[in-house]
Amino acid sequence: MQRLECAESIETFARYVVTKDEHGQGDASIRPFPTREQKPYVWDIIDTIHREQLVAIEKSRQLFVTWIVCLYCLWSAKFHKNRLIFVQSKKEED
Repeated sequence: MQRLECAESIETFARYVVTKDEHGQGDASIRPFPTREQKPYVWDIIDTIHREQLVAIEKSRQLFVTWIVCLYCLWSAKFHKNRLIFVQSKKEED
């Protein structure tokens, strides 16, 4: 039942995801993926990625964008057939 619920809802899937805070120490460095109520902008980005065919995001290091994209790509690849997923990262000097 959990697998079906996760397949139908990325928000359900996200409840089972934890992230690592590079600045935290020990157990404090492991955090659950934020809920829509905790960080609405995270879910605005996820909603946009889900809705649009192509998304380009100009980001800073502190916006959680890498975690957002990884979560979405993992969910999409794990629960949806025939997905072709590309993630590209370029530095400003490139």
